[in-house]
Amino acid sequence: MCSDDYRIGDVMPFYNPDNSKFYTFYLKDTWNDGINERHPWYAAKTSDFCSYKELKQAVLTCSNEGCEQDFALGTGCIVNKGGTYYAFYTGHNPNYPSECVTRKEGIMMVGTKSINQPFSKENSFPAIYPPTGLSYDKQSNWRDPFVYHNPDDSKYYMVLSARKDVNGTWKGVIPYFSSSDLFNWTY
Repeated sequence: MCSDDYRIGDVMPFYNPDNSKFYTFYLKDTWNDGINERHPWYAAKTSDFCSYKELKQAVLTCSNEGCEQDFALGTGCIVNKGGTYYAFYTGHNPNYPSECVTRKEGIMMVGTKSINQPFSKENSFPAIYPPTGLSYDKQSNWRDPFVYHNPDDSKYYMVLSARKDVNGTWKGVIPYFSSSDLFNWTY
C-alpha cells in the first residue's frame, strides 16, 4: 500500500549508481477517468530497503486523449544512457477497437534528465507494435518491456511479453528487439 492507501502493482526496480539509491517504480492502482489517472507510475527510493521515501508526484501519467496509445499505462523499465533516464512502458488503450484506436497495446518511451522528476514524452519515438505476418496477437498481450545493455556488443536489447498463434494455439512468448541508440529497434 502507498501512504495514501492505494495499492501498488507491477513493481519495476532500478538502481541509480549516480546517487547510490534504489528506486521502486510501480503502477498506482487507480483508474479514475475524471482526474485522468489510469495506472500512473509512482516511485519510492531507498538506500537500505528498510526506509523508503515516496516521490510525491506521478513520474509518468497517461494521456488525456482517448485516441492516444497511452490512454492508460502498463509496466516497463528504466534505462540510463548518457545522463538521460528513459522509461519504456506499455501504452494501453481500452478504447480499442474504435475509429481512432487501431491497437490495444504498444511499447512507448519517455525520458527525463533527473530520476527524481517526472518523465516527458519523446515525440520522436514511435510506438513499437507486433511485426506483421508473424502470428502475434495484435489485439492484446504485447507488453511489459525490459531493456538492458550488453557491453559485449554495445547494443541494447528489449524483451517483452507477448502472445503468438503457434499451430492454432495461443502461447506466451518472449520476442526481442535490438538497438544501438534506444530509439531505433530491430526485430
